[in-house]
Amino acid sequence: MRFIIYKTFLLLFSMWYDVSRSHLSGMRTTNFCEVSDSIGQGAVLRLTCSPFVVWEADSGGDSSIPRTVVVFWIEVSMSPKHPGPVFIVGAPRTGTTLIREILTLHPDIHIYDEVHFCERIFDRFGERPELEPETLKSAARHLLTETKWGGATDDLEASIAKLIETAGPSPVTYADLFRGYLEFEAAIHGKTVWGDSSPQDILYMDLLKSWYPEAKFITVVRDPRAYLASYKNYVRKGISSYRNRYNPIINSLLWKRYMNTAVGAADRSWHGDVMRMHYEHLVGNPEKSIRKLCRFIGLEFHEGMLQVGRQNSSYIAVKDDYAAKGINQQSLERWRGSLSVAEQWIVEQVAAGPMTRLGYTAEIRRLPISQWPSLLGYLFLLPPRLFNMLFRSRKPFTFAKLRKVLGG
Repeated sequence: MRFIIYKTFLLLFSMWYDVSRSHLSGMRTTNFCEVSDSIGQGAVLRLTCSPFVVWEADSGGDSSIPRTVVVFWIEVSMSPKHPGPVFIVGAPRTGTTLIREILTLHPDIHIYDEVHFCERIFDRFGERPELEPETLKSAARHLLTETKWGGATDDLEASIAKLIETAGPSPVTYADLFRGYLEFEAAIHGKTVWGDSSPQDILYMDLLKSWYPEAKFITVVRDPRAYLASYKNYVRKGISSYRNRYNPIINSLLWKRYMNTAVGAADRSWHGDVMRMHYEHLVGNPEKSIRKLCRFIGLEFHEGMLQVGRQNSSYIAVKDDYAAKGINQQSLERWRGSLSVAEQWIVEQVAAGPMTRLGYTAEIRRLPISQWPSLLGYLFLLPPRLFNMLFRSRKPFTFAKLRKVLGG
């Protein structure tokens, strides 16, 4: 606060000096004056004044005396400084896609939909200070065959060369390759700010921050029961990978791991570059939440960001994803009619720690005897579901990722 008062005093003095010079030069019309200065954290203190000079007759009536009245106001606004990359992280089915859709409606920012660069490329090729030519080419090949890049063509080799070119001159690092990929995506959409929405990158925040010191992270949290219901009901879209991987015990453990990481981000030295967004707050008060997001990133709020088109709900068909605009609030309590008593009890027991720290309250203290057969059934299906999660997903299995999930 003292710093802002000090800055205000300096700017007022500068403004008084400008007005005085104008007065001494015989100004007879209204003049507009504006000065500003940075006050840190991407904000700018701006003072604006309009000095009015009124010429009054003196006692003799032969001449006039200038009287200056200065009207000024103070405004604190975001700096036009170019924001760094933005990464939306959390757990799957917590609202990361919704936030991506909202931010991408802004005229200046483009968030890619799940590159999973750290899992697909970094974990596959291992840690190294720079990418040798053959490794770089192989990494680019995997990236292009496993994702949809805007610069790709039917000629894979030409696309690989183009992607490598976006990474800049040698030596090329992982950070260069990922930045080139995302910057190109943003550019073809006419945007200047780039980022990615890969939920599991919450386990790689330290790595991404070492690559991009100016990066900002939005960690999305959601009631674990709603998360579990969304994951369970995603099978209604006919996506077999979700159907074959669902198990309330495994999924609750994953939510716990991801959310413990989200809570732990507050202890990082760069915690000021991390914003926690509750899905419930976003859906309950969209405009307030989106304005908060914009201030955090360093962008101006646009009304059009409220008219999100893609729903990505587990409860509607894929063909209806774009049927309505706006943010659907019906998802907040829908889990109550979707989860069994056994499923709710499991997630409340497994995820009790981070669930309480994030403000969610457990409701079932003891599992009824009538639900024990369901619990036994989930325990019986745990091994095959775990196998499917590890080896039958769209991303490659790596021991590096396994260690991260296990907390190593």
